[in-house]
Amino acid sequence: MQRMLTQEEQDALRILTNDVESAIARRRAWLDRKMDETSDLHIGDEIYDVRTGTMLGVVRKLYRFWRDRNEGVLDDSVSCEYEYEFEPGCLMNTSSQPEIFFGTKEDARRHHKHQYDMLGG
Repeated sequence: MQRMLTQEEQDALRILTNDVESAIARRRAWLDRKMDETSDLHIGDEIYDVRTGTMLGVVRKLYRFWRDRNEGVLDDSVSCEYEYEFEPGCLMNTSSQPEIFFGTKEDARRHHKHQYDMLGG
């Protein structure tokens, strides 16, 4: 069995909950700003499969997977995902394709140069 919280305890819990929600909102706003600042890809950029060198589409949106899930509690990393248009009006996102290593055209070039060099090129 367990006793109910007193009104004073309920008030203290409400204050703590508000503090947590406020901190999460401030963190979300900070991560939103930093996400764009730290990303190598931005809206309008071409996105590539680095391993194959294939241009997959054009970035239409940057987002963090955990931003709007579980009230933002797990949204604690600036690491972002991308939504990209692969055909007119057809969108795909990187979070649903973990097997692909996404990046810029330059990332793909560097990867393939490294592979070539590793083969004694």
